[in-house]
Amino acid sequence: MRLNDTSNVDNSNSHQSRLASVGQIAAGIAHEVRNPLTAVKGFLQLLQEQSPHNYLDIAQEELDNAISTLQNLLNVSKADSEDEQPVRIRLCTELESLLGLFSRSNLSGHDRQASH
Repeated sequence: MRLNDTSNVDNSNSHQSRLASVGQIAAGIAHEVRNPLTAVKGFLQLLQEQSPHNYLDIAQEELDNAISTLQNLLNVSKADSEDEQPVRIRLCTELESLLGLFSRSNLSGHDRQASH
């Protein structure tokens, strides 16, 4: 492989990594926006039951379109993770490692509190 080929591969990998990051950010934003929209949809349904109005129907249709668009974005962002192979882990080892982190942070936090 020539130096130029290696540079192209590195650029391609960097680009792919950036695209993956953008996809994750977009999925996070879509998720955070979809949740309040779903709550608004519920309140629109309650309003529609109490006092029906044509404008509420229009608002609900537009809200359904927005929620559908966000759901499509989430579905696209999840497609990449379906292609990944599962990884075996040693659960006990991972849990012990986590417990070690917590016990060390509690000790250092306790030391800081005791010194004040």
